[in-house]
Amino acid sequence: MTGRMRGAAMAAMVTAIVLSGCVGDDDAAEPSASPTEPSASAELSASPEPSATPEPSPSAPAEQPDAAALVAVPLGVGCDALVSPQALYDFNPNVGTDPAFDPGAWALAPVAAQLQGSACGYLNQSSGERIAVSAARVAPGSVEALAEQVASRGAAFRTAGATSTLEVLAGDRWIVVEAPSFFGEGDLQPLADAARASTGG
Repeated sequence: MTGRMRGAAMAAMVTAIVLSGCVGDDDAAEPSASPTEPSASAELSASPEPSATPEPSPSAPAEQPDAAALVAVPLGVGCDALVSPQALYDFNPNVGTDPAFDPGAWALAPVAAQLQGSACGYLNQSSGERIAVSAARVAPGSVEALAEQVASRGAAFRTAGATSTLEVLAGDRWIVVEAPSFFGEGDLQPLADAARASTGG
């Protein structure tokens, strides 16, 4: 091989080597910028509003006396005499005894009966309104306890729900008049006075 040909061959080899060194740079993938955007943090679930705490209902006074804590003395006055016919007529000529009287429909009438007293029902023959008049007597040693129980229920006359109630203490006697709520204290007082008179004044 002549010197000229040998030189040309060497030049071709050098060119090939130089070109071969450029392939990797062209083909190599640039490092991918792996975008690592922070993933949106999950929205905090809205914590439910605290449920409104129900307001404590006012502690209702005991509606019934504790008959077991009282020593009863038999009253000895029946319903035909507890409110005399004249007193009943004076109260309202349309009111008479209630043949279907149910003491259990009232709050305090059953307790008077439990204390060996009388629980009596009266009916307005025209309007159908019902009234309960009850009375009981306790032993001297139970008078103070009875008075405390009556006082624990509040005022002598009160209206709660559909019922008006008048309680009267007369010495060792406990007298109760219960009626529909539209009756006022002045309406019920004559019946309480009549029961008080018939049980000893």
